[in-house]
Amino acid sequence: MENKTTSKYAVFAQRLSEAWNYKAPILISVPYYFALIGSMKPEAVIFAIAASYLTISGIAGFGYFINDLTDARQDALAGKANGIAGLNPLQKVVILLIILLLALLPWMYLPLERTNAPFLLLQFVLFIIYSIPPFRLKERGLAGVLTDALYAHINPSLLAALTFISITGKPVWELRYYLLFLILWQLFLGIRNIVQHQITDKANDNQAQVQTFVAQTTFHDHKKMITHLLMPLELLSFSLFFGFIGLHGLGWAGVGFCITMLLLQFITFKNSPEFQAGGRKEILLLANQMYLVWLPLSILLTICTTRPKFVLLLLPHILLFKEVQTRLGALFRQWWQILYYEIRLPKYTLSQIMWEIQRRMKDK
Repeated sequence: MENKTTSKYAVFAQRLSEAWNYKAPILISVPYYFALIGSMKPEAVIFAIAASYLTISGIAGFGYFINDLTDARQDALAGKANGIAGLNPLQKVVILLIILLLALLPWMYLPLERTNAPFLLLQFVLFIIYSIPPFRLKERGLAGVLTDALYAHINPSLLAALTFISITGKPVWELRYYLLFLILWQLFLGIRNIVQHQITDKANDNQAQVQTFVAQTTFHDHKKMITHLLMPLELLSFSLFFGFIGLHGLGWAGVGFCITMLLLQFITFKNSPEFQAGGRKEILLLANQMYLVWLPLSILLTICTTRPKFVLLLLPHILLFKEVQTRLGALFRQWWQILYYEIRLPKYTLSQIMWEIQRRMKDK
């Protein structure tokens, strides 16, 4: 019994880990941007971002808890793992209380005002109406897609932006174009993500009799919807957003670093299996690397160049996000191998120099 319960917790933790690694880096880049353009003390920013990490974890946990709780029967029909099914009522209550504490306690430190408080409340409302009958917007076609994009991307980004606008003391109207481009980018990114997820999960959804947007619509090929409509809109809206922050804070150095690292990543690994999966998947891979790795890092490094104390955020950022570790680590290892084995120094490669030093030491 203990092993089964442990495995349930592991499933729930795995789902939270996926949300953390593939959504939180985008979300945390919003506070980074306001740390860049604001005049806040480093200590205040560091505490505010630490509080942001905690509330992001708790809010995401609440969403997955409600989703797994209401999907238990359908997941069983589809043979899918469910992190909540099988737990007794006491265990469910304890998990829910821990999640809510993580989500809400940081707001004792973060400012909760008229501008951002409605968005915090809206986040929990969206989770509920998306999953719980009689609303269950998850099975109401396009309404479900838009609600998913709203709770998974748009609303959390707006909540983060409005919270840190309040911390910086800047007027909301002054940042209206930032907010507009952020909303557009997160809208199309969110729609693309949920449609892609529903395509991948279509067989399971059919087996569980879950009527998602993809299951209900009569398009012959939903992948073309992503390729020909959603991806172009997503990339266009991101270009507007990226261009705006480039002109208002990030600067040419930050933009150049971001684009250079993305191109370097592509050039280095263009022959790897993940880049041989077809044009659409290559573009999605590069876009995700830009969003998850290079954009947050470029903002963070730009802050560090002018205010060195912010380097205290750099190591936690790398340690907390698996995708950052994976991409940076792979790039470093690949270029170290090229330097070590391929690039000739005045006479020998570095590997040959090391071999020669070892040989001479043995001769002595």
